Amino acid sequence: MTNKDRIPTRISASEILKSAFVDAADARLPLWIPIPGLLITLIFGTFMGLTAESDHAKLILSTIVWPGSGIFLGVTVTAWLGWQLEID
Repeated sequence: MTNKDRIPTRISASEILKSAFVDAADARLPLWIPIPGLLITLIFGTFMGLTAESDHAKLILSTIVWPGSGIFLGVTVTAWLGWQLEID
C-alpha cells in the first residue's frame, strides 16, 4: 500500500469546520449580518436608559458603548456562524 492509498485516520477540528462552512472560499461578511446585533444593542441601551431615574441620554449612550459593544459583537459572530454553518 502506498502513501496515496492510505486513508487518514484522524480528522482535525479545522478540517471539520472547513467542510461545514457554506463556502469556505467565500469568507465575505454579508451586509445583513450586523443588523440583528445593532438592533438588539440599540433596544437594550434605550431600555436601560429610559428605565433609569435620571440622566436618560447619558445612560443610553454609555450603555450602547458598554455592554452594547459586547452584545453587538456576540450577536454578530453568532449570526455569522449560524449563517456559515447553516444552523436552523
